[in-house]
Amino acid sequence: MAIVLALDFDGVVCDSVDECLISACNAWNALQGSSSRISTLEEVEPHVAQRFRQHRHLARNAPDFWPLLYWTLTGDVVLDESELAGFRMEYAGIIRRFEPRFFAAREELRSNDPDRWLALHRNYPEFWDGWDQLQGKQPTHIITTKDLKSIEYFNRVWNLDIPAENLWTNEQRLSKGAIAWRIIAESDILPDELFFVDDHPHHLQDVAASGARCFWASWGYLGTAGHSLPETSTAIPITRLANLLTYLPPA
Repeated sequence: MAIVLALDFDGVVCDSVDECLISACNAWNALQGSSSRISTLEEVEPHVAQRFRQHRHLARNAPDFWPLLYWTLTGDVVLDESELAGFRMEYAGIIRRFEPRFFAAREELRSNDPDRWLALHRNYPEFWDGWDQLQGKQPTHIITTKDLKSIEYFNRVWNLDIPAENLWTNEQRLSKGAIAWRIIAESDILPDELFFVDDHPHHLQDVAASGARCFWASWGYLGTAGHSLPETSTAIPITRLANLLTYLPPA
């Protein structure tokens, strides 16, 4: 049995909520025609940061940061998946214009001060608890909606050592399910020989359709917000990456 490992990044390897908030605020300002930019969390109103963090688990990708920030700044109702889906439809045009500005804002933030940008991220100890035992033992892929330059940066500074051809990022414009199918085909493995770890139920459901074995990173955004997987999910909850070791075939 030849296992291939595929990992989401935000919510599995890295907590980037503060960087996402700052980049989203700068993209919001750019969309409004404002030249105002921020680079630190101290420049964000505390209640805005708190509301954004509280609901970060709902966002599937960068475009979702516009409705999330819109609600954070103006909303007075409980934000849930249904409400967010309504925002996606109602404000689809604005969201399309927001996405490139978000990635441009991130690029500007990273280029201006890489060390300060890196400090806005926290790597999860639950990921590192197991990574040293898994790293290099089987082919490993990153499947993320984050941009390639950011992933390449983390891959280098955190010594993840994942091959460049195994970095599946936002630029490829593919769903995580489509990427899973490609990895299975290109790796010449059976579907259940692909082990996929993510923290978002939507992505887990998408990849599960390929036949891959899916694992929910309970330390990610959903779990830390106090939520659990939907009862219909077939993903296996894990509390740290080391839990995967019990599902691997004997060496």
